[in-house]
Amino acid sequence: MAVPGYQEFMLPLLRIAGDGNEHSLSEAVVTLAEQLKISEVDRDELVPSGQTRFYNRVSWAMTYLNKSLLIEKTGRGRFKIAA
Repeated sequence: MAVPGYQEFMLPLLRIAGDGNEHSLSEAVVTLAEQLKISEVDRDELVPSGQTRFYNRVSWAMTYLNKSLLIEKTGRGRFKIAA
């Protein structure tokens, strides 16, 4: 399965954050890869900046959820559901 657009990661990220606990972005990336059955090859595909496409899309989803005030950043690479 190819890496979906960032929009497709928004609901799964909210579900992860929905438990009320603080989570790390790296933990969420692993969880999402397993849940969405993203292959190792697709996970390792790079964008021109050198970042993986998968990580890039999850990061953008997190950015837009934060801007929408649905999640809040609690530190570098850390987030939780907004209160």
